[in-house]
Amino acid sequence: MFFFARPIEAGDICKKLKISRGSVSQGLKFLRELGAIRVEGDNGDRAEHFVVEDHLRKAVETFVTKKIAPAFKELGDEVVRLERDPNLNLPEELKEKLETIRRWHSHGQLLLPLVTGFLRTMPLLTKFK
Repeated sequence: MFFFARPIEAGDICKKLKISRGSVSQGLKFLRELGAIRVEGDNGDRAEHFVVEDHLRKAVETFVTKKIAPAFKELGDEVVRLERDPNLNLPEELKEKLETIRRWHSHGQLLLPLVTGFLRTMPLLTKFK
């Protein structure tokens, strides 16, 4: 989509990428949720036509704050729940895996604010012209 000078319709994406309509629809939905694309005029027919947003940094920032951060918090909550469960008798190998996940989560808690802060200071990345 970055390389099209005009808005593109989902059917054209299917043809160009040789993938199913369902796959294209899922991908477009995801990109719209991120704010990476938007619908632009229908060019006289019923099909929606999509264009890439000019400011991709916002899409990346949205992905990190709305997709990664909540999933990361959920992982941390689950680790805490498992560690506090008095009835949970995990085998030693699973305890080690849980500890590894806890360490990764701990490091991630330090890294995630740095990533989001970095994204906010980056200049807006614009699409190819």
